[in-house]
Amino acid sequence: MSDAQTSRQHFAQGTYALRRHQPELARAHFLAAHTLASPIVSGHALRGMAQAALLEDDEKQALALLEVARRAYNLCEDAENVLNDAPTALATDALEGRATCRVMEVDVHIQAGHFDSAQRALDTAYPLYRTLDGRRSQADLWSATARLSQHHKRWTTAGVAWQKVIRIAEAHNDRHQAVQAWLRLAEVRLRDADLAALEDCIQHAEPIVLDLGEPELTARLHSVRAAWLAQCDEHEAAWDAGLDALYALERVDDHRLLDAIRLRMAGIAQRVRPAECVPLMREVLASQSEHPNKVMLALLANRASELALEQHQFAAALLAARA
Repeated sequence: MSDAQTSRQHFAQGTYALRRHQPELARAHFLAAHTLASPIVSGHALRGMAQAALLEDDEKQALALLEVARRAYNLCEDAENVLNDAPTALATDALEGRATCRVMEVDVHIQAGHFDSAQRALDTAYPLYRTLDGRRSQADLWSATARLSQHHKRWTTAGVAWQKVIRIAEAHNDRHQAVQAWLRLAEVRLRDADLAALEDCIQHAEPIVLDLGEPELTARLHSVRAAWLAQCDEHEAAWDAGLDALYALERVDDHRLLDAIRLRMAGIAQRVRPAECVPLMREVLASQSEHPNKVMLALLANRASELALEQHQFAAALLAARA
């Protein structure tokens, strides 16, 4: 087997490990690919290692790896431009890799709660994509745009961006990215209180989720269905859907998604299982003590404040709000 074939095999196995939330295995495969690499392959491998670092909440390492990956892509681009009079496919691939690194920086900064830095990285990515029309990685750009817009509560912009992701993913037959976007769009429709559009998102996502059979996607589907049922005042059914989401995550090490679902269930519990509300929030707090995240802690404080207000515990509500 040639070095190129071996590298491709390591890439495939590393990407699969990332989807399974196995960062150590992913890192090993990407490192093996890196040792066999040309500059562009090295860039791809370093980018994969940055994703593995991000799964382990090591934002500093992820940013360092992305910076080196960009230099590898630049080296490839510069070499192609010196050796050829006209732009080559390899130079375009390197440019796309560099652009994708910038989009990944957005993810790193969002995860760290540094939203101004995320916006700067996104602003840097946009010009790089002007000559990359039709590329699948355009979906990554619009995905980052949507997530940042959601943080700033720009729901219309987020909805349009997720629809762009869906169209690009479907055009490239990327069912995994398409269903992720349908589920994210459902969350936007939930914020809009557009229940008909929310139900439509669920209906588009469900057959793909069932076909792919991935626990994380299954959990997200049950979670958004729980939110939809709660909006329809079907709180018992919403509680059951939330339990289905937690069950789907039993074999997945994704503490962020788990905490988000627990918080959603705490909101549902305020209506149908008041005694379960505080234990759910305590589980989130315990998880955050090991894996702190500013955004999740803010959501937890908001939920605690709402609960305290409902119980007329105004001092506790004030303390939670200030937290």
